[in-house]
Amino acid sequence: MLVPIIIIAFYVALYTTYPFIVVFHELGHAFAYLVLTKQSKIDVFIGSYGNKKTRMNFKIGKLHFYVKLSFPFFTNGGMCQASSMEPNYIKKVIILLAGPFFSFFAACILGFIVFNTEIHGAIKLFVFALIIFSLISLITSLVPRTIGSAHIDNDGKQLLFVIRMRKGYADYLAACNYMLKEEYAEAVEHLFKVIRVVPAEAKVLRLLSNSLVILKDYQHAEIYLLQLNKVSSLTVDESINLGYIQSTSGKRELAVENYKKALEMDPDNQFALNNLGYECIFNGKYVEGEQLLTKAIELDPEFAYSYNNLGYIKLLTGNLEEGKQLIEKSIEMRPDNAYGYKHLGVYYLKIHDKTQADICFQKALKLDPLVVMEEISREVENQQDIEN
Repeated sequence: MLVPIIIIAFYVALYTTYPFIVVFHELGHAFAYLVLTKQSKIDVFIGSYGNKKTRMNFKIGKLHFYVKLSFPFFTNGGMCQASSMEPNYIKKVIILLAGPFFSFFAACILGFIVFNTEIHGAIKLFVFALIIFSLISLITSLVPRTIGSAHIDNDGKQLLFVIRMRKGYADYLAACNYMLKEEYAEAVEHLFKVIRVVPAEAKVLRLLSNSLVILKDYQHAEIYLLQLNKVSSLTVDESINLGYIQSTSGKRELAVENYKKALEMDPDNQFALNNLGYECIFNGKYVEGEQLLTKAIELDPEFAYSYNNLGYIKLLTGNLEEGKQLIEKSIEMRPDNAYGYKHLGVYYLKIHDKTQADICFQKALKLDPLVVMEEISREVENQQDIEN
């Protein structure tokens, strides 16, 4: 009988003290921002990790509070976010430490006051529990981990990152700011400087490889994606990007492996389905490719690339007019897709209209000369072999 009572008492103490710990914790971050920086606005989230669509919103000076209530009270943690990133890594370290330490010190000060006054024993018991759970919160906050439900780094993990990044922290923040403005070339310049300081930092490798993919610098993007894969698991998008790069450089078996990894994580990802379907074409697996591409279209009827690739399969299996219709539909959806014109050129090659085929190939080359050239050359050679 004693054990259930202890368990119940533990959870009651946890749920009654937790809201106070969350509030003190986020106020600690907020006060540190106010004292150490010149922020125009500081968002304090209580009961959520960044949700501004809450019923209880108010502001006190530069502090903007977003409170999400849930039963019992609010048990989903909190977050403090300033209007701009702090470039000084020492100040950032203090700001990160301020949250967990402020909640513990606030509880201790409250305990000192309560235990030195004649007050009801229940209140003393509550404050004692508050001190204990504040200490536990302090320790758990400083142990580096990712908060699973929100997929964000806790104070300890952010603190470890900032300390490791101290020599390249200014360049890292500069790169982040350039990325927010979609100025990826400038971001890459700063990230290259950072990577020299911390060559195995997953967060930096992630930003760098993503920026390089956007810039279509696939050679360097592959290098850093492979480095990232050594220190961290690739996300769905990163696996697809790596697969695409390997596909365009002729490493098709590796590309297929990465597309399959992406589908293991997200079986309904239309990009992975589409790209794997396209790889099936090169392996002569037309039935499997058609199934994958059909599924991608069912998931997203506006996904132009799958119509194009499905049309290509139809061309290769002798269904020329059906293939042409699918390809033209994809071009109507995405006129900037070079592969649409490339495959339409293949259609005209197959009906021996070399003039129209050449027009389509030239359009494809203008849109994407680096990727399309090899494909066009192969199709021309195949058609010449058929005629001979």
